[in-house]
Amino acid sequence: MSSILLAQNNNTIEKAKQQLNKWLISLNIDTQNISDYSKKYLTRYKTEHVLYINHYANLLKHAVSQTNKSITELTVLDYGGGIGIMSHLLSLAGAKAIVYNDIFETSTNDTKTLAEKNGIRIDHFITGDITETINYLEFNKLNVDLIISMDVLEHIYSLNNWFSELAKIKQSYVLFFNTGANPKNPLIKHRITKIQKIAEFKGQNVNEGWKERDSKGAFIKIREGIINDLNHDFTEQEVKTLSSDTRGLIKSDIEAYALSYAQTKKRANTHPYYLSNTCDPLTGNWEEHLINLPLFITDLKKLGLNASIVNGKYSYSQNKFKNFLKRVLNIFMRCFPLFALDFSPSYSLIIKPKT
Repeated sequence: MSSILLAQNNNTIEKAKQQLNKWLISLNIDTQNISDYSKKYLTRYKTEHVLYINHYANLLKHAVSQTNKSITELTVLDYGGGIGIMSHLLSLAGAKAIVYNDIFETSTNDTKTLAEKNGIRIDHFITGDITETINYLEFNKLNVDLIISMDVLEHIYSLNNWFSELAKIKQSYVLFFNTGANPKNPLIKHRITKIQKIAEFKGQNVNEGWKERDSKGAFIKIREGIINDLNHDFTEQEVKTLSSDTRGLIKSDIEAYALSYAQTKKRANTHPYYLSNTCDPLTGNWEEHLINLPLFITDLKKLGLNASIVNGKYSYSQNKFKNFLKRVLNIFMRCFPLFALDFSPSYSLIIKPKT
């Protein structure tokens, strides 16, 4: 992308960011006809609006810079869009067309309601996973130039299946997925490991990130229940062993593994690469998946995808002391790129057309 076009896009996004900030500050959340789940997210965004809107704007600038196009020429898919903040930013920045997606129908409905009430243009709404999204794009003959997402990659159950579906898109596009589940940063890895252990052995608290579709109980106990429901006269120890073996698997895969064991009495190594990793057995939603990045990139290249991983940057808030530390870390990562992921708050997966 030329320096002139880069500057124009950044300036456009910066103006849109200021508009989005003003809109969020003035928004009366209580009067919005949306779910309590979405109101909690909006309240958090409003309270820390400088931090969050800066983060969204920085991600959008980086993503658009990979396309070699003006943002006004782009058809953008906001995948896993949540309450629609990225779609709102894209609308204010004048993107050619905006396709919003989320697997959670409540989020889709709330984003649509919020956009319509507040005069934000979002052109298409999709509820579903990658398969439903690809089908919608094909049916409506939509060619996307950019697929952007934040904090979704670490929740996708089968990355190989997801990207195999994505490969059905034949036209050129750029994919930009950012996630805070950075396994290279030891502090982040430690924090996520604690979260995963709680979900696995104790069960999750109902907080702002909890959806009605999520399980409350300890994942290991849910897997034991799934195995017991097969009525195969497993011993108590076998149930515990099979439940441990199937950590990180969804119900259908748990059942298949247990039935195979019932026939052969043979076990397989199914444990995730990072042993703390675990997912909701009923939905397949990973609890902040720590991904083996080198292996992940190798698998994507086997699918014919031109993939790379880049470190994220710290976004600034209203806290001057924290901003000073963030600037130091951002400078350090720029000067020492080989160590950047070890200090980064996030990483981004970028997939671009092969040249």
